[in-house]
Amino acid sequence: MEALRPPVGYELDRAIGTTFSLDLLALLTAPLSFTIFGWEEEDGSPTADPLALFEGLRRYSDRISIFCQAGQIAVPTSSPLLLGYLEDSVIEVTPPTPGRIFHPKVWALRLTSADGPAMYRLLVLSRNLSFDRSWDTVLVLEGEVSGRKRGSTVNRPLGEFFTALPGLAVREVPEHAREAVELIQEEIRRTDFELPLGFNNVRFWPLGLSGRRQWPFGERVGRLLCISPFATKGLLDRLPGRAGGVLVSRHEELDALDPKTLEAFGQSYVLRQEAELEDELPEEATEEASGDGSGRPTSEDHEGETLSGLHAKLYVVDAGWNARIWTGSANATHAAFSGNIEFLVELAGKKSFCGIDRVLGTSDDSTGFKDLLQRYEPTTEPAERDQTRARLENRADDVRRDLVGSSLRASITASEDAADRFTVVLHMEKNVSAPEDVSVRCWPITLRHEQAARVFDLSSASVAQFELSLEAITPFFAFEVTATEGEARFSRRFVLNVPLSGAPENRREAMVNALLSDRGRVMRLILMLLAEGSPDERQISLVLGRSCTGETSSSGTGGVPNIPLFEEIVRALWNNPRALDRIESMLARLRRSERGTELIPEGLEEIWPQVMEARGATSGEDA
Repeated sequence: MEALRPPVGYELDRAIGTTFSLDLLALLTAPLSFTIFGWEEEDGSPTADPLALFEGLRRYSDRISIFCQAGQIAVPTSSPLLLGYLEDSVIEVTPPTPGRIFHPKVWALRLTSADGPAMYRLLVLSRNLSFDRSWDTVLVLEGEVSGRKRGSTVNRPLGEFFTALPGLAVREVPEHAREAVELIQEEIRRTDFELPLGFNNVRFWPLGLSGRRQWPFGERVGRLLCISPFATKGLLDRLPGRAGGVLVSRHEELDALDPKTLEAFGQSYVLRQEAELEDELPEEATEEASGDGSGRPTSEDHEGETLSGLHAKLYVVDAGWNARIWTGSANATHAAFSGNIEFLVELAGKKSFCGIDRVLGTSDDSTGFKDLLQRYEPTTEPAERDQTRARLENRADDVRRDLVGSSLRASITASEDAADRFTVVLHMEKNVSAPEDVSVRCWPITLRHEQAARVFDLSSASVAQFELSLEAITPFFAFEVTATEGEARFSRRFVLNVPLSGAPENRREAMVNALLSDRGRVMRLILMLLAEGSPDERQISLVLGRSCTGETSSSGTGGVPNIPLFEEIVRALWNNPRALDRIESMLARLRRSERGTELIPEGLEEIWPQVMEARGATSGEDA
C-alpha cells in the first residue's frame, strides 16, 4: 500500500490495476493510500475506521479501475456497506486462450500536481491484491510524460497491454474506466521512466495478449537463477542456463518434478521453515496446474486464510560481465508462457551489481536472501494425489467457469409488502448444466451466508430471489459450488460482479446515511477533513488516533477529540481551503433529508455561509 502513496505535491488522477485474485477488503483499503489517513492500525492490521475508509472511497473510487480474473474474487470475511462504492471499480476479465487465466499484477498511477507535467508510477508485482503475508517482489518505476507526439518503442508493449484490457471484460466496461485506459495507454507510451540505480536498460513483456506466445529469455546465457512457487517440467527443461544454475521453489513442487529435471540445475533450494509462517499453498495453484495439464496435485481450499510462503517470481541470468533480471507475475510453468496473460519487466545491469550472486547475497559477508533458504531434500515418500478430491475440484471449477460465462444479471423492484424493502431477482441468460452431484448456492455479500444462502435453481431463467433493504442492495453476489462423491465433498466459493437493473438512484445516499448515523460521527469526519491538510502533526494524530466511541468532548459530540471547530475552520481558510470544499460537499448531501440535516453539528449552519463566502474570496490565491 505504501508503494501507491503519491509523492509530496502530487495527487492521484487515475489508476488502473490488474490482479489474478482479488480481496474486496484489500481494494476497500487501497484508496487510503492516496490520503494521509493511514491504512493500517498500530499492530499492522487493516484499518477498520469506517470514516477513513468512507472518505478515501468517496474521493477515489471513481478514479480506480481494477481488472481481475472472472470468478477469482474472494468471498469477504466481512461485508461493510462501503463495498458498494467499488462496484464500478471492479472489472472481471477472461483471457482469449481457453483454459488459461488472467494473471498479471500491474498498477499504473497517473499523478498530477499544480505546477508541472503529469507523471506516472508503474508497479509490477508478483503478488495479488490481497492481505497475504507471502514472500513477493514489487518493482516501482516513475517518470514524467514528455512533450513528444509519438511514443517510444520501449514503452509500446506497455501501452498495448493497457489498450487490450477492456476487450477482455466479460461485461460492459464503465465509461470512466474506458476513458482512463485511453488516456493512460496514450500517455504512458510517452513517459520517460527513470531506471532504478544500477540498471542501464528496461524492456516490458506482456504475455498472452491476442493469444500470442513470446519467449523473453533468449538462448545465450551463462547461468540461471529461477525463483518460482510453481514449476513444471516442460518449462524448466526449456529454460537456458540450467547447467550450474539455481532453482528455488516450494518443497511440494520440487517433489512432483522429474528427478532428471532437477539434476539439470546445479542447486535446488526451498525456504527455511523459520521463513514460512504457515505451510500453505495459494489457491491460484489450482489454476496453474489445471491450466497446463501437468496432472500435479492442486491446491487446498484456503478460503478466508492469509497465505504465506514463497510467492515471488524472479528470473536472473548471468552472461559474461552483465546480468538481466525478469520480475513480475509469470511462474515457471507451461501455462504462464503459453496462453496465460502475464506481465514481466526485464532489467539489465552489471553482474557485479545485479547478478545471481548479488541477488542471493553470496558475494559478501552480509545477510542475504540465501540465508532464508535451505537445500532441497526429496521427501522419502511423496504424498499421493487424492484422485477423488481432484475429480471434485475439476467438477466445481467447470461449473464456476460456466457461471462466469452465463451472463448473470439482477433486476430490482420495490417490495409490495414492506416499505424500504426491495425484491432482487437473479437471472441467467445462458443456461448452465451442472452434474447431479454438483449444487450451487448464492447470496448477496451484504447478507450473512448462514442466513441468506439460497439453492441456485439452474432449471429456471430466474435462478434466485432475495428480499433486501435499500442499503443492502449490491451487485456483488457470492457463490458456493459444491461437488460430492459418496462421503467426499469439495466446495469452491467466489464472488461475481453482476449488472443491476432497476436499482434505486438514492442507493449510495442510503449507504452514507447508514454510516453517518449520529452527530458525533459527522463532527469527527469534519475534523478529519480539516486535519488532512494541516501542518499541525499533533492535531492529525489526535483526530486519527481516536475511534468513534472514544471520550466525550465538552460540545456533546461523543467520540471526537476536544478540538475547537471554529478555530480549525478559520485555520483551514489559510492553509487548507480544499478541505472546506469537501466539507461543503458532505453538508450538501446531508441537507437532502430531514434526518441528515439533524446530524449537522450545532451552530455550524449559522456560520457556514460566511465561511464559504470567505473561501470564495481566497480561491484565487488557492489556485
